[in-house]
Amino acid sequence: MNEILEAVVYVGRFEPLHNGHFATAKEALACGRRVVIVIGSADRPRTPKNPFTTEERIAMWQAAIRANLGDNALSRFDFLPMRDFFDDARWAAALERQVTELAGRNGIGLIGHFKDATSYYLKLFKSWQLIEMGDQAGLSSTAIRKAWYEGADDLDTGWMPRPLQEMMADLRKQPWFEGIRDEYAKVEQEKARWGKTPYPLQHVTADAVVRCNGKVLLIRRKGIPGRGLLALPGGFVDPRERAEAASLRELAEETNIVLPPEYLKSRLKDKELFDHPDRSSRGRTFSMAYFYDLEMIDCPAVRAGDDAGEAMWVPVSSLDARRAEMFEDHFEILERFVGDEMHT
Repeated sequence: MNEILEAVVYVGRFEPLHNGHFATAKEALACGRRVVIVIGSADRPRTPKNPFTTEERIAMWQAAIRANLGDNALSRFDFLPMRDFFDDARWAAALERQVTELAGRNGIGLIGHFKDATSYYLKLFKSWQLIEMGDQAGLSSTAIRKAWYEGADDLDTGWMPRPLQEMMADLRKQPWFEGIRDEYAKVEQEKARWGKTPYPLQHVTADAVVRCNGKVLLIRRKGIPGRGLLALPGGFVDPRERAEAASLRELAEETNIVLPPEYLKSRLKDKELFDHPDRSSRGRTFSMAYFYDLEMIDCPAVRAGDDAGEAMWVPVSSLDARRAEMFEDHFEILERFVGDEMHT
């Protein structure tokens, strides 16, 4: 292209950054005065799919640009952390608003590669000029993470720009690595078992959102995946069970809340299906969430049970600051039902 754009936007999770990403960024630099690197899945807890913090991923980009292109090139890059919404319209609107604040409304390009079904987001921004990239030698962050988890001390130098191999080796020595690696192994084992079915396996779960006097009831997960993270009481729906019954059963099992099911049913105020394809590391998982609003000043006593390590009433007003502690999309589920209180 001959026209130089004001800014070129490049969206990704970069978990981790590899040479394909870096080649795309160099093309973006040739097409625009500035390059906006959008760091997706920002402010989420470490998981096997997203093992690196926002700050670590920005540091990878800065180190690679400085080492391979120099400080002058680095001065033309902006790094924009972007949280998940599991709602395409909200996510696209938020990204467009933040890019406009950073680089203006005119002369904006969007660069990327239509790799697979997950690349649909490239079609969401009609006012931005699309710069389509080809396949970058089949490089994949998924394959790099697999090698990293499975013990490769020296990642292939053809995968990543220098000095990222050294950075990855250092991160592997951090105290959190062992837990993430063990979770990766466990989830892969489960997926291998599911892979023997004659059709793609899909899970059905039910969650309970319980509010009482400005607080919501949460558990801290005891098992994999998401060990130690805050979550809504919930779990898998049994074969002969209705979804609402599953939400009440899981609520009782995980929190030992002493309230009759009939009373809880009378306090049901809303419900919604959460079905984003990427919402769970376990594979395609549909969750029906039920919102019970208790009319009580004193919240009922709770005690952890089943696969919950802890059960607690948490002020709704504190949830926004605890997003990085939340399991999968449970923060977004809470936003759906008590979002007005969360963001005041």
